[in-house]
Amino acid sequence: MLTETGGGNTPSCEQYLYQELDYLNKNSDIYLGFTTWGAGGFSTSYTLTETPVFSGDSVTDQPLVSKCIVPAFKGSI
Repeated sequence: MLTETGGGNTPSCEQYLYQELDYLNKNSDIYLGFTTWGAGGFSTSYTLTETPVFSGDSVTDQPLVSKCIVPAFKGSI
């Protein structure tokens, strides 16, 4: 079990986290899963945040979450 991973909302972190979670999914016979660390519910401008952006009735995930973490849970990486 990978107990803490994550990154910033930058293209390079998106690429590396995507690759890491893809590796875990491809080796699910030896990895139970993973958890991410997003530094809690800090401001959405904080580099390591996974806190969604709320705007009226709309909620938008951070790029790192929508591009890497959500697909990893769906097994589509």
